[in-house]
Amino acid sequence: LVHHPTKDLLFAANRTAGELVVFDSKNGEIQNRIRVEKDPYDLVLTPDGSTLYCSNWGSDTISVIDTASMKVA
Repeated sequence: LVHHPTKDLLFAANRTAGELVVFDSKNGEIQNRIRVEKDPYDLVLTPDGSTLYCSNWGSDTISVIDTASMKVA
């Protein structure tokens, strides 16, 4: 889990589905789902929150996500 530094967004890795789930941290509602590679595991946000890095344990890769567009770069 990682929380955006300036927005009410919480990012969670869903390993079984191969996706990141973006929650509104105020009301708990799902805002978005971002497809990544196999077994997403650890999440790291840049200090300004513009880029999210996701290690994909099962595919031995890293997905880079633009948090403005919520898409894999």
